Amino acid sequence: MKRPLALIGFTYLLTLTVALSFGSFFSTLLGTLCLLVVTGILLFHKKRKITVICAVLLTGAMAFLTFGGYAKTTLDPVEQLNGKTVTITGTLCELPIEEEQRHFYILEVNELKTDPEDGEISLPKLQKIRISTQNPLRMDLYDKITGKIQLYTPGNSNDFSTQYYYASKGITLFGFLWEYQPFTIEKTEQKPPYYYALLLRKTMKDSIYRLLPKKEASLLSAAVIGDRDELTRSVKEDFINSGIYHILVVSGLHMSLISLLLLRIFRSVRLPKSLAVSLTAAAVLCFMAVTGFSPSVVRSGIMTLLMLGGLLLHRKPDAINSLGGAVLLIGLWNPCAGGDQGLLLSFGSTLGILVLTPKLSKAVKERMEHRRNGKALRWDQRFFLRIVNLLSVTLGATLFTLPLFIVTGRSISLIAPLTNLLLFIPSTLMIQTGFLAAVFGLLPPFSFFAKGLAFVSGVLAKLLEGCTHFLGNLPFSTVSTSFGFVVLWLLFSLLLLGYLLVWCPTKHGYRMGALVSALLLFSGIGSYQIAERDHIRVAVLDVGSYLSIVVTKQNRAAIIGCDGYSATKLKTYLQREGVHTITYLQLLEGSQEEKQIASELCKTMEVEQVVLQENMYDSVGLQEETTVVRYREQVQATLLDEVELTLAGEFEENGMLFQVKDLTFLVIGSSYEKDLSQRERNTADFLIANGLPESDTGGTYLTTILAREEDELQTLWNRTYLEQETVNLYTTGGKGSIVIDVAGNQQISVRREN
Repeated sequence: MKRPLALIGFTYLLTLTVALSFGSFFSTLLGTLCLLVVTGILLFHKKRKITVICAVLLTGAMAFLTFGGYAKTTLDPVEQLNGKTVTITGTLCELPIEEEQRHFYILEVNELKTDPEDGEISLPKLQKIRISTQNPLRMDLYDKITGKIQLYTPGNSNDFSTQYYYASKGITLFGFLWEYQPFTIEKTEQKPPYYYALLLRKTMKDSIYRLLPKKEASLLSAAVIGDRDELTRSVKEDFINSGIYHILVVSGLHMSLISLLLLRIFRSVRLPKSLAVSLTAAAVLCFMAVTGFSPSVVRSGIMTLLMLGGLLLHRKPDAINSLGGAVLLIGLWNPCAGGDQGLLLSFGSTLGILVLTPKLSKAVKERMEHRRNGKALRWDQRFFLRIVNLLSVTLGATLFTLPLFIVTGRSISLIAPLTNLLLFIPSTLMIQTGFLAAVFGLLPPFSFFAKGLAFVSGVLAKLLEGCTHFLGNLPFSTVSTSFGFVVLWLLFSLLLLGYLLVWCPTKHGYRMGALVSALLLFSGIGSYQIAERDHIRVAVLDVGSYLSIVVTKQNRAAIIGCDGYSATKLKTYLQREGVHTITYLQLLEGSQEEKQIASELCKTMEVEQVVLQENMYDSVGLQEETTVVRYREQVQATLLDEVELTLAGEFEENGMLFQVKDLTFLVIGSSYEKDLSQRERNTADFLIANGLPESDTGGTYLTTILAREEDELQTLWNRTYLEQETVNLYTTGGKGSIVIDVAGNQQISVRREN
């Protein structure tokens, strides 16, 4: 095998990623099956040599069995603590985060005790949990806290990506601290070495915010040390839509820029090469610690250290082999590494750059040199070659991360090549000057240099913000991979590539294939936009026993109810639908959780109008341009084009009617206690509810959607109503969201979506 580490490392990481979908039992079963197949090959193969297939199967078996054992012993047992209230003693092991008027702390669990009323429970071994509080806790890093905490699992049963993302960071449960009950904080005098790395991270962040205004500082803090806590949703969306969000995620680009910068500085002061390389390697390790040893940083850090080691030994390491070795080490250390989408994106983009960029650049250069008959390239040709290199980097990264975008339903930026071409130099200069400004800001004698560098980096940050906002909001700048035609286009492109490789492996064939693929993509985008012009979608999201209804048309949405444990499901759905603006946000229950989610939406997205009951306490953080409407007995509003809402008379308590084209939807919240009149029962075509008056016997609804699990229905709902033959019943509890599509020609379809 030419590159054994690449083969084994790539196989191991991809197998861990696949294992997430199978769980502990089937992962163990698949691992055992792989071992049996390998044994059969070795027994019946005449030469009995370990072939590439055997190596792949052995690596896959090891990955499946490792994940299956880890999930069985660590991940599965925590489910029994979901919803339980326990007493925990934990050590604060990461910097606190303040977000949406709440404070989050990551604790390393030292001791756990359950409530005696819960009976005897076999306690799992917890690594870390993330707790939230309404008020900040007066505790330093590695202090201990003991208190009552209500635990719950991240996401829900259908949101494994959230669960495994946090599991990849060692966090298996979330929790709320019972602040109204006594809890104790114990100071710790002796701190581990990682404490000083976190302290340096905090100091560098404070230095950046001291030197720059908050908006530019938040962007620079994300690009330099990976701290994205202060970034607004609009800035993140602009960078995603522009195709340069990788600038805000510390990975290979940042590690390469910083290591090369330091190496040049050390060499410029006449340090010996071995000393300069050693100091740069030490700085890389320190930088990995400051950024929190995230998997993408560890991957790029290992590759950078191998590159520096090659300089010391006067040998050039194989980049693809180094990438395979890096991801193999990460996978062996962390069985849930496949759940970290940042690592997968970093791995895919790096592999695409290493595989495609050299080949494309070499092909273009050889063609240009052939036309020059061996003469040196002119300045304009050299400039064109640099542009080709930048575009090939973007193309390689995009193609190799496309499968992950399709699986997660994310949007793909169609203007990424243009944005990367325009902003590559400003972004690299911003990262380098920002890093030096943060470092010099720690040293008072060099404060003058820090201010000058911060000024330059601040100007570049403003330039990036303005350009990404303009480019990211251009029409058709992105396309969502959740659209069916994108998957069909990808399959056709892969089949076309396979055909060209086998039957027509010529440059002309590849050019024509690329042209046909591009034409199909843009034709699909155009036809989809035309088809969706009058299309309205009503989604009842699966958020447990809470109500959250999203009505979307093109890139705009209206939300009726946003209650639940977290905003993850709602924000993920809005992202998949490509929503840019929320025209209407209606709070149904007014619970603290619903207000927190509404506050998060208002701060991270453009919300035009928020509707509250008159007696509902306003703790929703609003944008200045957001209109607030309060009502006592009635409110009428136009949510979107062809979507009207009426909330009047007997509907003032958690109930309302809204109309989509000629269809009427009746929404009833859990605390609705009044009987429905015959008019409302016979008017509604759809009933969406999680609470119903006991005396109601139903109406002529076409479809009833209940935010409950099926086993709860007989105890919580009117049996007479449920047993009607005319009721077409759907439930969301744990089974996925219900989506109703209303086309322009009044065609209706109802489907379930996970």
